[in-house]
Amino acid sequence: TGDLTLTGNWTQIGSFAAPYTTTFDGKGHTISSLTVSASSSSEAGLFSALGATGVIRNVGIIAPALTAAASSSVGAVVGYTFAGSVVETSYVDGGTLTISGGGGNSGGLVGFLQGSLSAGWSTIDISLASMCTNCNGLRVGGVVGRMDGGSVTASFAAGANNASGLTSSIGGLVGQANGISPDPIPTINDSYCDSSTVVAANCLGERETGVIVANTTTEALTTSELQTPTDYSGIYFRWNLDLDSDLVPDQLWNFGSSSEYPTLHSLAQRAAARAAVPAVDYDYNDNGLIDITNQAQLNAIRWDLNGDGNPAAADGHVYSTVFTGRTHTATATEGRMGCPLTGCTGYELLNDLTLTGQWAPIGASATARFAATFNGQGYTISDLNISVSSGPAGLFGQLGPAGVIRNVGILNPSITNAGVSENNGPLVSQIHSGGMVDASYVSGGTITVSGVSARAGGLAGQNNGQIRASYSTAAVTHSGNPNELRIGGLVGFSLGGTIIASYAAGGVTPGTGTTLHAGGLVGRSSGATSTITDSYCDSTVMAAPVTGCVGANTDSSTAAATGHSTTDLQTPTEYAGGIYANWNLDLDGDATTDDNPWDFGAASDYPMLRVPAGRPTLAARNALLNPQPDPPPGGNGGGGNGNGGSAPQPVARGGGQPYHPASAHPEIYQN
Repeated sequence: TGDLTLTGNWTQIGSFAAPYTTTFDGKGHTISSLTVSASSSSEAGLFSALGATGVIRNVGIIAPALTAAASSSVGAVVGYTFAGSVVETSYVDGGTLTISGGGGNSGGLVGFLQGSLSAGWSTIDISLASMCTNCNGLRVGGVVGRMDGGSVTASFAAGANNASGLTSSIGGLVGQANGISPDPIPTINDSYCDSSTVVAANCLGERETGVIVANTTTEALTTSELQTPTDYSGIYFRWNLDLDSDLVPDQLWNFGSSSEYPTLHSLAQRAAARAAVPAVDYDYNDNGLIDITNQAQLNAIRWDLNGDGNPAAADGHVYSTVFTGRTHTATATEGRMGCPLTGCTGYELLNDLTLTGQWAPIGASATARFAATFNGQGYTISDLNISVSSGPAGLFGQLGPAGVIRNVGILNPSITNAGVSENNGPLVSQIHSGGMVDASYVSGGTITVSGVSARAGGLAGQNNGQIRASYSTAAVTHSGNPNELRIGGLVGFSLGGTIIASYAAGGVTPGTGTTLHAGGLVGRSSGATSTITDSYCDSTVMAAPVTGCVGANTDSSTAAATGHSTTDLQTPTEYAGGIYANWNLDLDGDATTDDNPWDFGAASDYPMLRVPAGRPTLAARNALLNPQPDPPPGGNGGGGNGNGGSAPQPVARGGGQPYHPASAHPEIYQN
């Protein structure tokens, strides 16, 4: 309930055989003059050992005096932590850690870490005893001596670390991290050390195979670099953690001035900072889809692949940071993020996005697939840029059996992949059985692959699911002399998948190889359930060796698509008759067939997709969340004279360009 000053030598709490297994909450108070002298092969600190269910939080250790003996594990907060334990929002300010024997694990906060450490910092000074002559095999770090598994997140060290030894692992932040399979993999996230205080060049002294260092500068930073950010920006962008997993950033840090290191807020300061941030409803129209308004939020989908707005605890802090503001907590009528009580089911765009930098696919592994709904609402995503030597390439990586992508346009993507046996498509690399893509398109751009057994398409790399009312005008190219190549204008490889009322008109340029599968629409269609219905490719843009909409050596008798000239594809201006007679699909599943997804334009235009009627907009969301006061009485508030509102504005057609004036196609314009 208050700050403490200790006297005499401290007898630590718990032991390796009987670790502390409950919660110790310092409530932001401090403990001064901790004096600990470890015996050989022991664990020592304020706590000796922290068990799998043990938690230590919100405590500051001021000017401790610690001595580490041979083969001991020593840290000011705790000597040894077991897997599952938690140390968070704790620090060591000043003091000394003196090492008098080799083979041990010494850290400013934790000696030996197998649990998690979050939001911790240390300025303790670490050195060797003057009489120490056998200090080989040391693991010494400013925050943690040794990690076997475990994690360090949003932490830093800035004390002097003068330990050394012939075979020692010395790091400004962590001395040694072990992650050789089948052991748990250690992770170090957004954590740093000060170069002016580090003997070794790195924050991490020794890194074994498999250790994950994410968003972290392992090279030490300067004092100025650590002190300059005065908010959650730059190197501290991800430091506004959500440790209690309520999707409300905890506002843990006080960054001070540009000449100060960050420190931890008191509990009262945290509460005040949280209260100062207004709540934001991220499902403002209560349709179960979380609003996406910027690139960071789009990127955050990867941490919530089932779309319920409740990411795993390990990713909660990043998710909360990019959805800025204090998100709604569950109430009697509303769930987190403003979702329905039953939870959200996916995401929706509220505006066009232009991406910057290199993009990593969302849900890129077979075991971590996107399994929710992504509704682009007719908005576009421009400048998708992926250049890799392995792995899948696309806005989305793997679309799982419950995944749905609809109503989104990808403009001018650039994808280059040299990987072997990889799937590549601007919208999605692979659609698994049960996954669905509706009313989506790629306009312009290039997809270039060069690896053996590559699968690349203008929309999707491989389709095991369903594609409806979609198209691509991207150019798909393979360079080199491949084997088992499958590239197509819309899909590279359709394996038991279906394609309905879709087309490709971007051109396909394969290399040469022993087993070449290249088609204007699909590179190869295989499997008894693979079907292509009312779908076409532009034969005018074909060039040898591409001779048809579906590549050679296709083994499915039901896989059929027809090539048409550019003129034939552009001439119809309605559904009635001709090649588009069956294109008025029932995409929403309400048992009608008049969803009218297509705008056929003039006789010199390819069909494009309409903007969905009644789509939500960012302006509407902002108006609802930030209502403006009524205008004062007596003024000209507008009305019958037409001065009261803005004129209807053109909305881009599916291809990303306003092809027709409102008089010609009023259905694609909205007020």
